[in-house]
Amino acid sequence: MLSHGNLMYEADTVIRRWEPVFHTKKGDEASTLLFLPLAHVFGRMVEVATIRGGVRLGHQPQLHAAALLPDLQAFRPTFILAVPYIFEKVFNSARRKAEKEGRDGPFEKAVDIAVKYADAVEAKAWGTGPGPSAGLRMQHQLFDKLVYSKVRAAMGGRIRNAMSGGSAMDRRLGLFFAGAGVQIYEGYGLTESSAAATANPPERTRYGTVGQPIPGVTVHIADDGEVWLHGGNVFQGYLNNQKATDGTLHDGWLATGDLGALDEDGYLTITGRKKEILVTSGGKSVSPGCWRSGCASIR
Repeated sequence: MLSHGNLMYEADTVIRRWEPVFHTKKGDEASTLLFLPLAHVFGRMVEVATIRGGVRLGHQPQLHAAALLPDLQAFRPTFILAVPYIFEKVFNSARRKAEKEGRDGPFEKAVDIAVKYADAVEAKAWGTGPGPSAGLRMQHQLFDKLVYSKVRAAMGGRIRNAMSGGSAMDRRLGLFFAGAGVQIYEGYGLTESSAAATANPPERTRYGTVGQPIPGVTVHIADDGEVWLHGGNVFQGYLNNQKATDGTLHDGWLATGDLGALDEDGYLTITGRKKEILVTSGGKSVSPGCWRSGCASIR
């Protein structure tokens, strides 16, 4: 059971904290193309938040690349919110196109440069490195003209920021998109938390984590490693199922069933599930065997 207050808390918090990522450049009209099902809490909250924030919204209900990519190019959103599966599809489509054109070698080199460049930028932001070298910057500029600009064009040409949730994103995939000029802010949440409970902040991303708690939310790691959440976005309980409610809500704290760890800066990393159920990059629950055989990554 999600209350009106839950939904408004989530929408207003995300709008206030992440409003800068909705734009390609300062002062332009924010717009997004939604391709998540509205029966899914993530899709529903995107819909509610865009209406609440005055963002132009389009909807494409088909997730396959043949339908999605043309609509991205036609709608030209300034940002998107999606599950990792979507970013994998965009990446794999670009790779297949390069292979068909006989440019698979340069494409793989461009991927490597993008990852190294974004990794160096991240290290500098956290004070653990000097940033991209002169040689790396030159290679990055070259591949921006040859490869990265085409990846951005495939997404409509205006996207510079995106948010990802629903399941874990491969760190290397996130680094690639950042190096290609599309910063992805990964977050974490459940239906019971009205979607996002944590997300990487606009000014300081830590790839491979799901970020810090959104304003007003507290994350606690229990003795057994389970992630507990508390805040205005936590649901009211399960309808007509007090037993399940009592097993999940503890004095307002939501026991998520996920295992995780917080680093010294308060960034959350999800390490597994208490039960042997995993979530795919498309947001589906599967057994570990299916996960291992269907897991996608970039090499």
